[in-house]
Amino acid sequence: MPLLAENDFLPVFEDIPSQVLGQAKLMVLSYPHNPTTATASLSFFQEAVNFCRNHGLVLVHDFPYVDIVFEGMTQPPSILQADTQKSLSIEFFTLSKSYNMGGFRIGYAIGNAEIIQALRQVKAVVDFNQYQGILNGAIAALTGEQTTVKKTLARFQSRRDAFIKALNNIGWQVTPPQATMYVWAKLPQTWENKSVEFSTELVAATGVAVSPGAGFGKQGEGYVRFALVHDPHVLELAVEKIAQFLATRT
Repeated sequence: MPLLAENDFLPVFEDIPSQVLGQAKLMVLSYPHNPTTATASLSFFQEAVNFCRNHGLVLVHDFPYVDIVFEGMTQPPSILQADTQKSLSIEFFTLSKSYNMGGFRIGYAIGNAEIIQALRQVKAVVDFNQYQGILNGAIAALTGEQTTVKKTLARFQSRRDAFIKALNNIGWQVTPPQATMYVWAKLPQTWENKSVEFSTELVAATGVAVSPGAGFGKQGEGYVRFALVHDPHVLELAVEKIAQFLATRT
C-alpha cells in the first residue's frame, strides 16, 4: 500500500487493487510509523478494522513506538481500541524502544485468541524459547516504575529538537516529527530522486550515515531517514558536516 505525503503517509484502502485484495490474507500496519514518523488516529484504525472485516482480512499492527511520542501529541491509539472485541486483530509490542532492551529480542503479542494460538504454533517449530532471565527482566520492566520510559522519551525529544533546529539553521527545512526516534526529511532539490547517491556520497565524504528513502520502497525516493541515536552535540556536529557536504555539491 503506497504511503504518500499528500495522504499523511496513511494508506488509502479504496485504492488497493481488487486482484491484490483477492489474494490477500492479512493487512499489516504500524503507527507511529517507521520511517515516515506518521501517526494515525483512532478513526483511521476503525476504518481499517471495518475494511478488513468486509474483506476477510486479519489485521496486524506493529506498535513499537507507542511511548515515543513528543510534547503536544496525544497517546497513539492501539488497534484494539478499534477492534474492542478482538475479532480480527493482533498487535505486537517490543521492549527494545521504550525500555532500551534492543538486542534482547523480547516483546509480546495481544489480540484475537485464534490468531494468537496460530502464532504460538508457528513459533513452537521455527523459534527458540527465550532465556528466563530476560523474561524476568521484561516482566520487571513492564510492571515496575515507569520513570525510565519518561527519561527515554525526554532524551529523544531533546535530540529531535536539537537536530531539527540545526537542520533548519542550514536551510534544510524539516517539520519536527510528532513521534518515533527518526526524522523523515525530503531531500534538497539538487538531490531530488537521488537518495541512494546522496547517502553513499555523504557517508564517504563525512562519515555521517543516513538511510536512503529508496531503501524503504519506491515511494520513499526523494527522502532520507535520520536516526536520533546520538546525543544532541553529536547530532549538531553531524549537521555541520552535512552543511559542508551540501556546499561542495551545489
